[in-house]
Amino acid sequence: MSQIPTTLQALIQEIAHVIQMARGQVRQAVNQTMVASYWEVGRLIVEHEQKGEARAAYGKQQLQYLSQQLTGQFGRGFDVTNLRNMRRFYHAFPIRETLSLELSWSHYNALARLENTQARQTDPSGCRADGYVQDVRYVAVAWMPRSDHLCLT
Repeated sequence: MSQIPTTLQALIQEIAHVIQMARGQVRQAVNQTMVASYWEVGRLIVEHEQKGEARAAYGKQQLQYLSQQLTGQFGRGFDVTNLRNMRRFYHAFPIRETLSLELSWSHYNALARLENTQARQTDPSGCRADGYVQDVRYVAVAWMPRSDHLCLT
């Protein structure tokens, strides 16, 4: 088997870098779009349920029906639990402009479960999603960088 010339190896590495960067940008764009659309779905559900009132008269039947219709039209991802998560997401982060473009739906879904609203309202933009590990436990949710320091300051 012949050896690959050094110049060709360098070209392969440069091309691989371009492809890896492009894939990362696609993942980020998909995550940003999911976060924005799930926030909007949550907003629509809350506004429909509340009908202008401060609190909603929750109807389990409504979410079940929505789930059936959306799943039939769009496939997986719209079960009752996920619709509740979208609604909780909107309640936890009612101002869309405060959402960080660097956190994924999974990050926001876990953050929205935090009972400590002060921790939830910290600026997560300093915590790059790709450099942090999600540590979800029954009692608490924390975003921890690989160096084991909390990033909710």
